[in-house]
Amino acid sequence: MSEKLSFIMNDAPSKGEITVLFSGQSQTDNGHDVGPTVLDYILIHCVQSGYGRLTMRGTTYDLGKGDSFFIFPGELFRYVADDKEPWAYRWFALRGTHIEGMLADIGIGPHAPVVHPARSMKVELAFKKVQSALREGGISGDLEAEAHARLALAEYSRASHLERLGTSEVRSDIERQVEQAVRYITLRYSTPISIESLAQQFGYHRTYFSKMFHELTGESPIQLLIRLRMERARTLIMTTKLAVEQVASSVGYNDALYFSKMYKRWFGMAPSSYRKEYQPALLPVMKIDPV
Repeated sequence: MSEKLSFIMNDAPSKGEITVLFSGQSQTDNGHDVGPTVLDYILIHCVQSGYGRLTMRGTTYDLGKGDSFFIFPGELFRYVADDKEPWAYRWFALRGTHIEGMLADIGIGPHAPVVHPARSMKVELAFKKVQSALREGGISGDLEAEAHARLALAEYSRASHLERLGTSEVRSDIERQVEQAVRYITLRYSTPISIESLAQQFGYHRTYFSKMFHELTGESPIQLLIRLRMERARTLIMTTKLAVEQVASSVGYNDALYFSKMYKRWFGMAPSSYRKEYQPALLPVMKIDPV
């Protein structure tokens, strides 16, 4: 196998917090060996397929598809492709005033140069877009490359955080997104909400999203939305003198008649009847003269 390599430089590098110097991708030969050597910039690799090993500070890391590894300035390193299934990877190089401190905050450094991102496809897409932006060139290409590099770093940050929490705390992508959806519905129940649009916002088909939502919460998104609206409506019916139309509008229903039908279906009687039956009589306010 002959090594296949593509490489592109940033022709308009900035001098800010993060600058992408160059990017590339490679399908390496069997046993392809880099180092031992030292760099004066940060080099990040995202493994697309195959296997290889990284050695840094006396520790050897066995890596494969979906893994990423970091080379740091002034650190002696060596990485070698597998003899039978050599790796293919993408990479980009970074330099900047805050990049090493930012990575240290994430938990990545010479002592911990390997990351296993849960959403490795998103990382790989960010690497592709970095390369595409540099190919465009100019200041706009530089800015776009930086933006996609930051998105990759965000994924590394999530992965590092989950690793620190421990595997018992690691949640799947859909679990996190269902949790966000619950929070969104809870905060926005009084506004028009389309479950289909909500599912699309999180990148899922409505049917699959609703199925997973139900499995994880015990109710569908629409059931949660209606329950929150009805519970809030009952509170308003019981504790205020708002008209039924005003209560309906306050909990997300523009049609008061439809709201009344939903309320009766939920609580067994119309809002006005429920108020007469259950709202406590308002006590007169007693005026107490100061002593």
